[in-house]
Amino acid sequence: MEKVNFPEEAVETFLEVHDSLESETVHKKEMDSIIAKYYCDEGHKRINEVLDDLTRLAQQMDINPYTMHLMFYLYCSKKAMEKYKISGVSMDIFWNSMLDLSYKLWECHNIHGVWGTFVAHWLSDYFVMERFALGRMQYEAISFPYDRYTKKGYTVEKGDRVYNMHIPSSGPLTREKRMDSYKRVYDFFKHELQGGPIVLVCYSWLLYPDNEKFYPKGSNIIDFMHDFEIIESVDEDEFSEAWRVFGGNHDKGMDKWPTDTSLQRAYIDWLKAGNKTGAGFGVLIFDGEKIL
Repeated sequence: MEKVNFPEEAVETFLEVHDSLESETVHKKEMDSIIAKYYCDEGHKRINEVLDDLTRLAQQMDINPYTMHLMFYLYCSKKAMEKYKISGVSMDIFWNSMLDLSYKLWECHNIHGVWGTFVAHWLSDYFVMERFALGRMQYEAISFPYDRYTKKGYTVEKGDRVYNMHIPSSGPLTREKRMDSYKRVYDFFKHELQGGPIVLVCYSWLLYPDNEKFYPKGSNIIDFMHDFEIIESVDEDEFSEAWRVFGGNHDKGMDKWPTDTSLQRAYIDWLKAGNKTGAGFGVLIFDGEKIL
């Protein structure tokens, strides 16, 4: 917890949960059983069952389920570290990936006032080495979901292996940090690329094409959008990602949203004018040095 920057109050919370588990043999055995279930017979693919088990355990112990869910991953981090050591993947990548525990911890506290995570299903892939944090961004391999995409003589067909990008809530998206991450993911998966470029894809509210109409000029997010060719987008009637911009006030009505940042003010003006929000799917092809 110290290594991934948990605040003291959160550390104390999880140590109390740990002590409670250690002091009750029945509860300790249940947690051990859940961890074994997760790591046995590809149990991570049934993560919803695992989370249901954890929720029941939390209820038995009168602990918030969000707290118990994150407690589970703190225990799993030991096994994840063992997997990294066996695989030979850099421990720097392990620790960078584990930082997502802290990002999700703060999101949960900001939104719900609880030290834990309300997106426990999301964290699972880090602990079985199927998602990795490589610099500023996070990535996992997926199959390309569209029929065909072609750019500068390079074609991606439906089902081809591509690399899905995620953007954690961990600070500015500067060009320097983005390019560093693209180079890191290229080097990490280079053995799979057979000398070709890496195809990165991303589905995000940050890639909604109309963002360019109202986001602050010169923003890193606009520059980030330009890294991609956005090949599909969807509109939303309600701003489902408002919590990312307005934190714990996201559900209190637009008139009570904070206006501390230029992005917050831009969203309020955009939505008050009757405009929609949404998300976009973008493709980025990187040859190891530059975006094609």
